Amino acid sequence: MFQITIKDAKIKLDDLIHAAENGEDILIVMDDEMKLLIEVKSARPHPQYGSAEGLFEMSDDFDAPLEAFKDYMP
Repeated sequence: MFQITIKDAKIKLDDLIHAAENGEDILIVMDDEMKLLIEVKSARPHPQYGSAEGLFEMSDDFDAPLEAFKDYMP
């Protein structure tokens, strides 16, 4: 655990944030109180690959040239 005063924490905030992101706990001392700076993980869920299976169908000719572009095709 890393301990730092509030005055020094204001100067080195970027470094403290990076240290917290790397899993280090930082104790910030302000007057007689102590505050703990830790990384809070996002609650955003991870993608579930294949979760849309069966929700849509693709036609067999989905990659065929469009009728409107026939004039431009060789």
